[in-house]
Amino acid sequence: MAKQLDMAEIWPTPALFRAARGLLGIGQEDLAEKSGFARKTIILIESHVGVTMDARREVVVRELAAFLEKEGIEFVRPRGKEGAGVRFVDQEREEKVVAKLRADLERRKAERERKAAERGRKSRVRKKKPAKR
Repeated sequence: MAKQLDMAEIWPTPALFRAARGLLGIGQEDLAEKSGFARKTIILIESHVGVTMDARREVVVRELAAFLEKEGIEFVRPRGKEGAGVRFVDQEREEKVVAKLRADLERRKAERERKAAERGRKSRVRKKKPAKR
């Protein structure tokens, strides 16, 4: 059996990976594709709840953390009564991500409106079947 590490030795924590992904506005599939890890690996890291972790997985945690840091994420260690967290390294990166998320939302909204309008046109064009007697 592989060596097990206490979760207190693992940094960043699984919850911080989920939070970092949320800040970047990317899904597990996107993170897997961009980082070069399998989606299943991302899922296993993010959903880990045990008190120990396989030492081999710690290597993946470090590499994944390094990738996210290159993407502009900073993992903040807890201090005193303050908890751990994630944040953007700089305001410029945050503004870029927020602008991209807003553009994606607008695009999806426009697509929904287009589809709704299309459905409305189709329902008006359809011939109504005569009622059965």
